[in-house]
Order: sequence, then C-alpha cells, then structure tokens
Amino acid sequence: MSHHEVRARLDGNATLWRDIVRDGVTVYGLTIDELVEPVHA
Repeated sequence: MSHHEVRARLDGNATLWRDIVRDGVTVYGLTIDELVEPVHA
C-alpha cells in the first residue's frame, strides 16, 4: 500500500484504521505519526 493510500485510510472513519491509530505499534518503517504528517516534496 502506498504512503498516500495509508494516509487516506488513516483519515477515514473505518474502525480498523481507528484501532490501528490508537493501538498500533511500529515494528519497521514510519510511525503512525510520521504517516499522517503532510509530505513535503
């Protein structure tokens, strides 16, 4: 899933993604906070 797709889902209202934001633990890569930050090109 692309960074853009993840951001769109994190901004949505789906229960799964709200739970991921609330309870998710980063194992590898960007954190949830980093994923929701605006991308500066």
